[in-house]
Order: sequence, then C-alpha cells, then structure tokens
Amino acid sequence: MKTILTAAFIFSFMLRVTAQNSISNTAWSAHAQIPVAADIQLIFKKDSFFILNEKGRTLYESMIFSFRNDSLYIQKISGLTPCANGTSGWYKIEWYQNPEGFLLKNINDPCGQRVNFFARVTITGKSVDKNSLASIIYDAPEKRFYMGAKDSSGGINLYRAYELLKGRKSQTVIVGLIGNYDVTHEDLKGIAWTNTKEIPNNGVDDDKNGYIDDIRGWNFMCDKEGNPVPRLQKDVTYIYKIWKDKYDKADPNKLKPQEKEEYDLYQRAKKEWAENYQYVPAYKLIINDSAGFFEALRKIADKTSYDGISWVNFIAFDPGSDEMVKAAHKALQGKFFPPRDGIVFKNFIQNFPPRWIAFKNYLDRFLDFYDLDYDPLKIVGDDPLNMTEHNYGSPFFKDFTPEMTTDHDTHIAGIIGANRNNGIGMDGIADNVKILCAQSGVGGDERDKDVANAIRYAVDNGAKVLNLSFGKQFSSHKQVVDDAIKYAAAHDVLIIHAAGNDGNDCDTASYYPSTKFKDGKLAENVIQVGCSRITLDSHLAAYFSNYGKHTVDLFAPGYDSYGPFVNNHYGYAGGTSNAAPFVVGVAALLKSYFPALTMLQIKKIILESTYRPDITVIRPHYVDPSLPPQRLAVLRDEGTSVPFSSLSITGGILDAEAAVRKALEITRQKSLKSF
Repeated sequence: MKTILTAAFIFSFMLRVTAQNSISNTAWSAHAQIPVAADIQLIFKKDSFFILNEKGRTLYESMIFSFRNDSLYIQKISGLTPCANGTSGWYKIEWYQNPEGFLLKNINDPCGQRVNFFARVTITGKSVDKNSLASIIYDAPEKRFYMGAKDSSGGINLYRAYELLKGRKSQTVIVGLIGNYDVTHEDLKGIAWTNTKEIPNNGVDDDKNGYIDDIRGWNFMCDKEGNPVPRLQKDVTYIYKIWKDKYDKADPNKLKPQEKEEYDLYQRAKKEWAENYQYVPAYKLIINDSAGFFEALRKIADKTSYDGISWVNFIAFDPGSDEMVKAAHKALQGKFFPPRDGIVFKNFIQNFPPRWIAFKNYLDRFLDFYDLDYDPLKIVGDDPLNMTEHNYGSPFFKDFTPEMTTDHDTHIAGIIGANRNNGIGMDGIADNVKILCAQSGVGGDERDKDVANAIRYAVDNGAKVLNLSFGKQFSSHKQVVDDAIKYAAAHDVLIIHAAGNDGNDCDTASYYPSTKFKDGKLAENVIQVGCSRITLDSHLAAYFSNYGKHTVDLFAPGYDSYGPFVNNHYGYAGGTSNAAPFVVGVAALLKSYFPALTMLQIKKIILESTYRPDITVIRPHYVDPSLPPQRLAVLRDEGTSVPFSSLSITGGILDAEAAVRKALEITRQKSLKSF
C-alpha cells in the first residue's frame, strides 16, 4: 500500500480533479489487441466500469471502480478474464490529448492478463453516437430490458404496462426471497419486509410463529449468533456422507421400498462424488504450495521436452515418485484444464502464473464441494436427518464467503422492486412490494430441509410469490420439498424457479426443486424460467440456459441484466437466477394492482400472454467456462439451430404489457371465477 500511495501523490491536485471529472459517466470507443484485435467500448457509470464489443451487444467484463487520489481502483464483478470475481487492482490514469484520450498503466494488479489487456488498449475517442446500444446502456441500463418487440427488443414491455396502469391504486405485496440481500442499499430503501408482530431483540417469540426476534426474516444457514456457514458442499458429497454407513454395504434385496429408493440415489451420488474426489488429494497438496506446483510443472516439461505432446501421451506419462509432480500431473487432467493436443509446456508455464489466482479459487471451491474433511454444517447444530426440525438458525444475516456475498440476491431484489423514479440506480419491476428474506443456501447445493423450511417460513409470514434462484442435480429428501410446495399451493402462493445454467434439456436431465412431484403429478403453483437475451435474433436464448418443451414454462431476459450490488454499487449479471425475478416482479405487479386475482390465475395470465417470436435460435448448450476467452466466445455462438418455440412450454418471453392488458380485460368483465 505504501508504494501505491507514494505513486499516487506524485500527481498534481489539478490533474487529480481532471481525472475524476473526465472518467465518471463517460463512454469511450477503443481498440484492443488481446485476446484478439477488436474494436470495443469502455463505459464508466457512477461507480461501474463495463467493457463491451464495438456495437455494445456483448458484455466482456464488468467492474466496480473508484478513485484514490489519481489512481484508479477496479474490482472485477464478472467477465471473460481468468482473474477471479472480486480480484482488484490499481492503475495510474495518464491523459493525452486531454480530455480525448487516456492510458491505464499498472500500479498493482495481480491479474496479469488484465494488465496485458489494458497495456494494449488504444482509446480512439469519446463515444458520441446516441443511437448506439452502448449509449442506451450508458443513459439508462434497464431500458432495453423494459422495452419490447415494438422497439426491436426482447424485453418485457414494462413501460407500456405502466401506461395501462395509470390512475389505478396498488396494494402492498410481500415477496419471499429465498436468500439474503443488502437492505441498506440506497436503491432498495423501504422495500424490506418487517415483522411488525415481533418486538426486536427481546429474546421472545412474540408472534408465536416458532422463530424468536425474526424482524426481517430467518437465516437457516448459521448458528444462533448469526455466524454463517461458509459454503455448502455439493449434494452428492452430502448424500454420500449421511448415508455411507447405512447403504455402502447394504444388500438392496433386503431393503424396504423407501430404503431401496434412497439406496439407488446413494449409489448414483457416490459414483459422481468419487469421480470428483479423485482430484482432492492432489488439490490439497497444490493449494498449500504454489511454488512447489510451478516447479513441478517445470519438471514435467523437462521430462516431456518442450515439443508439442498429444493429450493421450500426456495422460500416459509416468510422473515418477515425486508427490508434487504426481499432483501436478493429476491436476492438469481436471476440468479446469480442458483436454488439448499439442501441449507446449514452455508456453504453458510462461502463461500460467496469471491464471494462478483463478486456479486457486477453483481449488478452494472444489475442495469445499467434495472434501469429506470439510464440515460446513457443524456450526448449525441441527440433526440433518430430521426433516421436521425447523427451529435452528438465527434472525441475523451476516456476510458470507467472498464468492457468495449478498451480491447475487441484492441484484435479484433490485430487479423485483428497486425504488422507481428516484433518479438513482435502476427502476425495479414492481412498485409496491416488501421483500422478506429466508436464507437456505450459501454456495454449493442447498439442503432440501432448509429449502422446505424457507418456503414454509415465507408462506406463513404472508408472501404471495417466492423467488427461488438456485438449483441442483441431486435431491436427498425430495419429498420434504414437494410437501413445502404443496403447502404453498394450499395458501395460494406462487413459486418462481430458475431453470438452471448448464445448457441442458430439463425434459431429460434432473434439476431440483422440480415441478414434478415424486408421485408423478405436476406442481400447479410453480413457474420454471429460462434465460433469454434482449436481441431478437439467433442468440435470443442465452447459450447457457436450461430449457425444456415440457418442463420450462417461459423465458425472461436475465442475460447481462443491470441492477444493484452490495455497498451501493451497480453492475451487470447474467443467468436464469436473474431471469426468475423478472417473472416474480410481474407476478407481484399483477397481484398489487389486481388483488382479486388468485396467484394461480396470475400464473395463467403470465403464461398465456407471453410474446412468441417466430424465429430460429441456437439451442442452448454447455460451454466450459475455463476455456480461453476467444475460444469460449466462438463456442458460445456455435450449435444446433431450433425454433425458439421448441425450448419451453409456451414458446415465449415474459410480456408485462400483455399480462396487464389481459388482467384488465378479465377484471372489467368480472369473469374471475370462470378464468
């Protein structure tokens, strides 16, 4: 820090003011040389920094920025560079042809590829094309999401919906967010649900709901003092741990039907866990000795020569008896390093140090997910096999791991109900909501027990629509979640669930929570949401989104959505996690302005009013995120062409205007009972 401050104080006060005034709220056209030569745009908002392609249609990187004297501090939110989310760096701003150009010179940034990128960016001038999409992003980031087909956008037509609602009064609707968000955010003030029946911090369950001092919700992922679970494991590890003693050596022919079902699930989970656990010993060794790992890479290079080596020969290579060399050889076969022929280890070793931070973060997550020695739930103190237990956890919400801060859920809360027309940040979809928190996960796979308890808690405290932006491929106790969904249905509560981000067909792949109960019946009160883009072209379906002609209900524009992050920041995020709250917001909007409608009627309105573009799109598909950015970008745009209508039950996109118009028609005709 001393070096940074010394460098920063070299510059004059006048230049300092010029730098700050010239960067905030500006947009620049530029030319980059790496990873490939391309024209790009650099857009600086109030405190958010975005790098987009020339036409502003593809977001390459999003960052938070601030000034410290004359140096620029940046922190990655998301993007294509291999540096991990949250990686921060310092840069000196040098102006030339002031104020028409500047350079960013590295002071201290551990992300080598980002340093190289900025070193090879040439500013060609300020962006003045007010008709460009980048300018639309610059002026009002959510505009493109709230427009619709009449504006050549795949947005939800929210502006026109509010035109139809002019003059009508609304009622407050409680939304249950199965998660936790930053209630102190400047754009989320006043939307937090408060339990007025509870007296704060008196240690008494005043409202007799089974939860003491639950003023703003309940956190099932912490101890009594609110100390959080750092990160959950994958459900395959959890299933293996809880049933290992019971089913590892069991005779399936002697098991009861329920036990046989658990036994089969255990065997599937054990197989997937073992496929991942084979890397745990190597990763444990590497994460504690980066210098030893780099040296092991050199030893492998010496033994294989610097010439290109085929992947098959590399796998067959004998690493010898050196434990770190064996660990490095094993690690290079893992998912972080996809198979590739013609490996030139000289180049690999030279290019690897900038990737170390991303690799280390990958190792941290991987070990937490699959290492049996990791016991994140110990602090909760509940009985993991007691599905009727609910009085564990705390009314306190504290920060979680760097990976799973409240950024994810703060962004979701903003999409649903950020304060409208306040001149800051963004406008949420619904203008009269209170958002209740019920925390059931912190990264990894949520336990079914916690999900069920969170659903029931939200329902019991008045929520009419729930946002579930999470999912997994195994379910240890599916019945308990099925029962909670049925409980919500019995109380006229609608559940909106994100379909998932693996590019899979949910008709054939298992994802949970599921719309199908164990008995084969479908949950009538659940909407499953895929993720779309706002471009009405072949890329309309987000390349990563799950889909399903019989299991995903509709799509919503969650790709690169704009919204709040913690500590009064803003930025872009993408995924079905961000598509679901668009549907939640419209459902809450309808309930707010048309309170006589039941939530099942609102579901029907939303699905029947989708906009159904007759276009062919690239079917979503899995792309390994660890691939080099240029290769990843190419694979995203490749795939099988299919009708967009084939990817969901409705074949459509959420349309707020059409939904409001249909609600008006029904209520005017007073035909609620027949609808």
